[in-house]
Amino acid sequence: MAEVFLAQVSGIEGFEKQVVLKRMLPRFARHQGFVQMFLDEARLAASLHHPNICQVFDIGAQVGNYYFAMEYVHGKDVRQVFRRVHDRLIPFGAAIAIGIGACQGLHYAHCKSDSHGNPLGIVHRDVSPANLLVTYDGCVKLVDFGVAKLTASNRATRVQAIKGKVAYMSPEQCRGKPLDRRSDIFSLGIVLWEVTVGQRLFQGRTDIEIFQKIVDEDAPCPTKRRANYPRPLARIVRRCLARKADDRYDTVQDVQRDLEAFAREQRLECSSLALADLMVELFPEAATPPPMAPARRLAVGTEAPPARGVTGPQAQGSSSPVARGTSSPVAQSTSSPVAQSTSSPVAQSTSSPVAQGTSSPTPRGTHPPLRPSTPSPERAPTLPAPAPPAPTESQARARSQTKDAAADSDQSDPGQVNDKSNALTHTRSQALGPGVLAAAGAALGVALGVIAFLFW
Repeated sequence: MAEVFLAQVSGIEGFEKQVVLKRMLPRFARHQGFVQMFLDEARLAASLHHPNICQVFDIGAQVGNYYFAMEYVHGKDVRQVFRRVHDRLIPFGAAIAIGIGACQGLHYAHCKSDSHGNPLGIVHRDVSPANLLVTYDGCVKLVDFGVAKLTASNRATRVQAIKGKVAYMSPEQCRGKPLDRRSDIFSLGIVLWEVTVGQRLFQGRTDIEIFQKIVDEDAPCPTKRRANYPRPLARIVRRCLARKADDRYDTVQDVQRDLEAFAREQRLECSSLALADLMVELFPEAATPPPMAPARRLAVGTEAPPARGVTGPQAQGSSSPVARGTSSPVAQSTSSPVAQSTSSPVAQSTSSPVAQGTSSPTPRGTHPPLRPSTPSPERAPTLPAPAPPAPTESQARARSQTKDAAADSDQSDPGQVNDKSNALTHTRSQALGPGVLAAAGAALGVALGVIAFLFW
């Protein structure tokens, strides 16, 4: 139903940000039902703000092509992790970390309310390994609310359509009955069973055969499929997989509590750091985000070549992100990993103020190279200040007498202060006497000359 592009949006002052653009295919845009599903997904995902849910930034349309921008998640989905381990098994600590991250995102969505405080009753309906992303920083992200159901929406509940991936549906979902959050708990139990056992749970030659197994058969105990499987963990998984909804956990938060308690008892390392180390170990070639490569521009209104390796079937729409303020969804195709860490065409935003730029993280266990220090430029030599002119003989004699008088006054007792002050005043008068007499004589000579001129 949609195609996914890795996109770059630029803003002022060199502001750039990598996002993911999800664009509806033109052939589906002609059907109002598909358009409404696409817009519902964008509106619903944009209202969810949680670290374990992929965020939507913006939604728009260009020449009849609907698109929305989402957060770029640098990582892999659980399905790709499952394939990369091959014959190895995912450590229990990492598997528990994936389950805890999924529980946190699901619990937030299940408890989401509208602006008036009314619960929305969100049911994801497509909890599967393809819709759980694991970043290289060890964070788990829940994506793709394209088939999510809102209990509060009248339009969404008119027809109980079967939507989601067949192998991860709950029994009531297979029967087309009304769903609540316990349906997502069953799907989460399938994911936990598979990542801890290392096998697919429900398999069959046709979808009908898989339907029958989910509805009529109990899930086998994990202890029978993997040696040394912890029994406390098996009880948690089997309770999630109970065929009757009333026999399951009431909320995913209860599942999270039991998983965390099991991890503490078994002293398992289920932190984000342990999960990040596993991701770098499994995918060392992709630990650094790829640079944005220039590409050819696609004509608006035409279908781009389908993205290779897009996470999840395109008919159900794989979650990916785009940027706020993008005024055009014009895509430029290149082979580059998408939000679900898949190879897909790259979209280049042309006239939007939104950002790209994610700096490539340094692979774990390595340090960035040290920058050589550059010598500071040499400073010009400082010239000494010119020496003051030498004092005249009369000035030197007056200064010397003044210093001697001041020294004598410091060494005298308090009773002699007045005498020393008089002596100092007399000394200053002697030093200034010759100059004053010379000035007075000059003034007297001028006066006598004026008087003589007048009488003559």
